[in-house]
Formats: sequence, C-alpha cells, structure tokens
Amino acid sequence: MQQIRKWLRRGDAAPTVTLPTALDRPFRAIFFDWDGTAVVDRKEDASAFARVAEGLLRQGVWLAVVTGTNFGNINRQLGQVVAPGLRHHLLICTNRGSEVYGFDSTGEAVRRYLRVATSNENQKLDAVTAAVARELHETYGLPVEVIADRLNRRKVDLIPVAEWADPPKARIGELLQAVEGRLNAANVPGGLHGVIQLGERVAQAQGLDARVTSDVKNLEIGLTDKADAVAWLDRELLQPAGIPWHDVLIGGDEFGDIAGFPGSDSRLCAASADAPVVSVGVEPNGVPPGVVALGGGPARFRSLFARQVALH
Repeated sequence: MQQIRKWLRRGDAAPTVTLPTALDRPFRAIFFDWDGTAVVDRKEDASAFARVAEGLLRQGVWLAVVTGTNFGNINRQLGQVVAPGLRHHLLICTNRGSEVYGFDSTGEAVRRYLRVATSNENQKLDAVTAAVARELHETYGLPVEVIADRLNRRKVDLIPVAEWADPPKARIGELLQAVEGRLNAANVPGGLHGVIQLGERVAQAQGLDARVTSDVKNLEIGLTDKADAVAWLDRELLQPAGIPWHDVLIGGDEFGDIAGFPGSDSRLCAASADAPVVSVGVEPNGVPPGVVALGGGPARFRSLFARQVALH
C-alpha cells in the first residue's frame, strides 16, 4: 500500500476512483490492449505502467497484452522494463492474434506461438489489398496508401496525410470525422462502413477467409484478429491453470461501434462472456451492453492496476 501511495504522489497514476463492484475485486489474470489503454502511444515512456504491473506480477497475477503491433514495440516499452525475475507471468500477444511471446525463468523472451501464412494466403492478401486500393483510387479518385509489411495482414491507409500520420487514440472521434469527411468528399458509398464492406466483398471474391477490420485510419485485412489471441490464452493459459473467465479482467479503449462495426477491442470478448470488461477510451459512440465505461485513458488504467495491487 505504501508503494501505491508513492505512485499516486508522483503523479504516475490517476487519482483513485470509485469502481463498480464487478471491478473492485482481485483478478487472477488481466488481458488488455496496449495503445490507448496502457499507454498513450508507442513513443511513451511506459516505466510508470511497468512499475504498477510489477506489483501484480509479483503476486502471481497473469498479465497478457493483446495488441495489433509487433513484439519489438511492446518489449521495448514493457518487457525489457519489467524486472527479469517477474516476466514469467507476462504474455505478449502481438500482430492481431498471429504471435504470442512469453518469458523464461531468466527473463529471456520466448515465442510461444506463430501463425504461419501459406504462400497462397500471402498472395491473396496482396491481391485483396491492391484491389481495394485500386477501386478507391481509380473509381473515386481517392489517394490511399497500401502498407504491406505486416505479419499475416495488410493495411490500406485511408487518410495518408501528415496531420494524421500517427493519431493518438484520444483523438479517435476527430479522426473518424476526418476520415468520413474525406470519403464523403470523394463520394465513396457508405463512407467508412462502405469501405469495410468493400474489403469483405473483395476478400470473399478472392476466396480468402479474412478478418476485415478498421482502426478508423486504416482498413485492415488479415488472417487473424484479437479473438485468436484470446482463444490461445484460453487454451494455453486459463484452462491448464484452472482460471475461470470470471476471474479474468479485460481492458481496452475501443469496444463501441465504429462506422457501424464493432470496435477493434470487441474481439477481446469473443470467448469470454463471464469476464468483466472495462473501457478507458473515448468511445465516441458509447460502449456495448456489459462493458464498463471508465474513460480516463492510460492514467485511469494505471489507477485500476494500482487498485488491483491493493486488493491482492
């Protein structure tokens, strides 16, 4: 408790808040998104979060980051900052369900899972992405940018302009307005919703079993998503350890609908009906039933972790 007070005095965590009963109890595992949830972005010094996370790891709580980014980013911000002797209870699920990393007894990173795409799947990912980009550019005159250097997925940047090169999650409402405005100005039918549907149609026509999603800035076409990471955690962690879903807390910042489709973090709940779910995001369209909307961003999430340390 003294350590928690020290964090709060330093300003590393948000002031404590009154939590709903469903959240104000100790959990044996916490699965959470990274950007916008635990940190503002991938440039942030995450040492404040790492310190409060260590308080839970020290008590045997399992922590699993479930993110769309690569392992290097999370390892730099979190993995290498956590004390080596505590890393064995930390899992990092990266690339939208395509990889899982853990740490051995010495604190060295070990890849626990990798989804390997076939050459045919990679060719189809390229073909689908190129077809969507071509349709948007040639039919509607909309300049877009294809991002192909991602594991098991491709992106179409719908707003490749300097102002929105790396938008923070806290500005998702503004970003949505900017993207919708750009698509509407080009007369793209249905705006962002229509672009997602276009991606689904093209993938189906190519015979690709794809996960078509959007973080608002990009249309993403992949072979896996966060639900695949959660399924791995259920199979390889929760079931062997005898941890029921009601002892798991799920945290994120994008659960509510975006352009008529569920937010990217909604896939964290795919197999976890009994797990309490909390959002610290802006959630411009609100959150689905059953999700607790705390708001407050990463500072609030650190406060939630500090409360968990106290409860344990």
